[in-house]
Amino acid sequence: KKINAVKKNCIITDSDALKIRSDYDKKVFINNSDIGKTMRNGKIMTYDRAFCIEYSKIYHVSNQYIYRIIKNVAKIV
Repeated sequence: KKINAVKKNCIITDSDALKIRSDYDKKVFINNSDIGKTMRNGKIMTYDRAFCIEYSKIYHVSNQYIYRIIKNVAKIV
């Protein structure tokens, strides 16, 4: 009951998802100097991942969730 009683404030609506997808399609400027550099795991930081990290801070969700929204596989509540 406690989990159902607490409402998450990180729910993304359909309009938010459309805005995220449109910003991604427009290739909005991301102020992240790590794009193109090697991360700690040895992979190169792509625009996709930098976009997800930036927008996850804005919408207070995980960067994986933003990535699933971009790739159109996430279920929007």
